[in-house]
This record gives sequence, structure tokens and C-alpha cells, in this order.
Amino acid sequence: MNPNLNPMSNSGVSLNIGQKVYFYPNGTSKIRELLFTIDESFQQDQVLEIDQLIEKRKKELKAN
Repeated sequence: MNPNLNPMSNSGVSLNIGQKVYFYPNGTSKIRELLFTIDESFQQDQVLEIDQLIEKRKKELKAN
């Protein structure tokens, strides 16, 4: 699978409980930050708005 997903696509990605999802807050920076960890609150076939999660996480990082 190509890890470079289109921003407006619905990509069928399966993740396991405990798996960590990272993002690069500065785009091309080599420093990555934790976006979220998959836990029991996520449901099968749930659609996540990743762009909104990233914006929220960026604001949290700036506040700290």
C-alpha cells in the first residue's frame, strides 16, 4: 500500500489495538509526533477525519 494518501480520499486502512499513528507537524520535518493510539474506543469500519485530528493535535502541541 502507498503510505502517501490523498487528503480527500477514503482509504481502507486497518489498524490494530495498541498501534500508534504518527504525523509530521511541520510537514517535511524529520521530527514526528504521536497523533493517536488505537484503543477500544475505535470501531471497525469507523471513518476518521485525519485532517481535523492533525489540526487539533497541532494546537495541543503549540499550547504546551
